[in-house]
Amino acid sequence: MSLYRWRHIGPRPAPHSWEEIDVEIPEEFFSGRAPSPLAVCLECSEGGANHEINIPADLVNYIASARYGVLDGASMDVTDIVKRELTAGKTVKASPWEEAVALFGDPCPGTGKQLLVTLSEKAPYEPFVAMPDDACLEFGFEVGGGGGHQLHIRKANLLMEKSLKIFTATLKPPQVIITTMAGDEFASLTVAEEDTEETCSDRIQEAIREILGAGKNFRVIIADTGTVIKG
Repeated sequence: MSLYRWRHIGPRPAPHSWEEIDVEIPEEFFSGRAPSPLAVCLECSEGGANHEINIPADLVNYIASARYGVLDGASMDVTDIVKRELTAGKTVKASPWEEAVALFGDPCPGTGKQLLVTLSEKAPYEPFVAMPDDACLEFGFEVGGGGGHQLHIRKANLLMEKSLKIFTATLKPPQVIITTMAGDEFASLTVAEEDTEETCSDRIQEAIREILGAGKNFRVIIADTGTVIKG
């Protein structure tokens, strides 16, 4: 079972010769959390491991939105279609692309498309659970575009960042509490009403740098979302 969607590396279409690239370890490796074992899949694409949306019947009414296409580009709202198909017990998927386009339409012809479903905040579903202590995680990478491509790896090296510290930031309005991996409070700051997600992230990094000093590598995991801030 794939916990997260496979990561696409390299250009589309894939090159037909050897190339040396740097691939960063996905931030989910450092989050300390894993997707819920409940059989829910809210995203699928034409390629990769997940091709089908899977939502239990009792959660269908909690679908807030669904979009199909290039999610950070040309896409279309397909919420009503997804709800209708799932309510009827039908399969909703992005592959084969011909079937998906026949169902949803084609917002970006000739481009690989994704289908993303978002649940309401009131949905009785917790998307993440604590990562098991004995978890063994594997990488999932894909290349492609144009058909018939394969990924071959040779001379792979793992480059480790030294002295990397991991913190957790928990929002307890009006404060943000920053703790170490051991659960000890490391720093805190007060969130202002005008603070945005970006400015709050900057202030968290500044609070940690004031204590650690310049040039120290660290990561901050936002407890509510699992978002990782790199410092």
